[in-house]
Amino acid sequence: MSTETRVRSRSFRAASIQVVAAAVGAFSTLFVYPADLELYGIYGFLTNTASLLVPFVSLGFGHVLLRFYPYYRDPASRHHGFLGLVVAAYGIGLVAFGLLFFLLGSRFMDGGAATDPSITRILPWLLPFTTCLVLYEMASQFSINFGEIPRMAATGLAMKIVLPALFLAAIGGWYATDAFLTFLMVFYLGAVCWLFFTLARRHPLLIGFSRMLWDREHLPEILRYAGFALLGGTSAVLALRIDSFFVGTMAGAEASGKYTLAMFMCNVVFIPATAIADGLNPKVASHSRNSNAEALVALYRTSSDTMLLSTLLLSMGLLLAFPGLADVMPNSEEIMRIRPALVCLILARIVDAATGVNHYLLSYSRYYRFELFLLLGMAVANIALNLLLIPEFGMAGAALATLISVSTYNLIKTLIVYKLLGMHPFRRRTGGIILLALVVFGLFYAIQFPGMHAGIDFVMAGLAGVCFVGMLWALRLSPEFNELMIEQWASIKRRFC
Repeated sequence: MSTETRVRSRSFRAASIQVVAAAVGAFSTLFVYPADLELYGIYGFLTNTASLLVPFVSLGFGHVLLRFYPYYRDPASRHHGFLGLVVAAYGIGLVAFGLLFFLLGSRFMDGGAATDPSITRILPWLLPFTTCLVLYEMASQFSINFGEIPRMAATGLAMKIVLPALFLAAIGGWYATDAFLTFLMVFYLGAVCWLFFTLARRHPLLIGFSRMLWDREHLPEILRYAGFALLGGTSAVLALRIDSFFVGTMAGAEASGKYTLAMFMCNVVFIPATAIADGLNPKVASHSRNSNAEALVALYRTSSDTMLLSTLLLSMGLLLAFPGLADVMPNSEEIMRIRPALVCLILARIVDAATGVNHYLLSYSRYYRFELFLLLGMAVANIALNLLLIPEFGMAGAALATLISVSTYNLIKTLIVYKLLGMHPFRRRTGGIILLALVVFGLFYAIQFPGMHAGIDFVMAGLAGVCFVGMLWALRLSPEFNELMIEQWASIKRRFC
């Protein structure tokens, strides 16, 4: 099996597991989380705020691992101590964050950071929760680096099962919110141990130290890139997650819960695109190192087509099924109010998918500093837009701010990649894929009407998906999609026949 086929197969397996995880998560979203929007808002605020801190605490070394591992890969010398340097950097970041939290955390919590007492009470949990997420991020980056994407997906599936179970026990009165958060952190720590244990069994990690990395030839370049990744990663989460923080602090825990539901639904449609991008990440790093422009162009365009069509397919189904979903969910009237926010967030994901792996292309090139400037600009714009739009439009304003900033960021980044690297992700059939999705969605949306039974909404969404995939296959708008389906069908026949 060729390397490209193996990468594609792992991405497909990861996407399959993540689709199952999405189905489990969708069930929880429908029947569990809406039962207590305040508790779900507390969970969403805590996880999103901790995620804002992860790039800062990791000191950018998650990206350093993916960028420089191909350069230092050498089992005979324990990779010249590179993996040891990465682990040490994570440890230094965690210690520094702990000290800063003890010195400055009380000022933040006493300074009226939130208007809702429910949010104010959980602010001390940011220290242990952020620590768990940083360790989980490190384990995830190691898994991506060694191509173990399916194991990451399996961990995500476990999370989708454990979280609603803990949630049901909390709303059932078995324990209080503090115990719920404690059990959640225990799960993250268990997931970290499992990922490293299984990774070490398949790939000797060979974590060690070497003086070679401390000379003037190697260390300055690594630290410069780490500084770029630190600022860039911090800017990225400020640009992409600050909306959840502002909704929680400005509108309260319940509004945060509803916005977290919208974010979850939006993230579901991006699951296959994420798996595709994660699978291609090491290949982009390798081809960038070898200056293989032809291979990079092929990966860029393939990523755009496959990420776009999967996102369009799931977005279409979600939007057509949403009225029916809201009908069967607890607090259905409140859930229907997230629809404008959901539309804006989905549109942002579609733009993100259409521009493919432009982030990796720019980050792994010698022009990676442009990524930092773009992310800083996006972060500033998103913060300003949130402060402007949330008081006027509530959580829909936060989603609109995300749509504007994400779309502008991706389009400008695509133009920069084209100007500096001479490649773009679009082909003639890209427009055909978008047009086909619009036509199919428009036809099925036109025959929907208010008050339809929820089951009919689900059937309509399914028929629209079948129609889209069938026409996509017949028109051969994505040869990569057709080839993948043929490969997977052949694999199924070999296994069961």
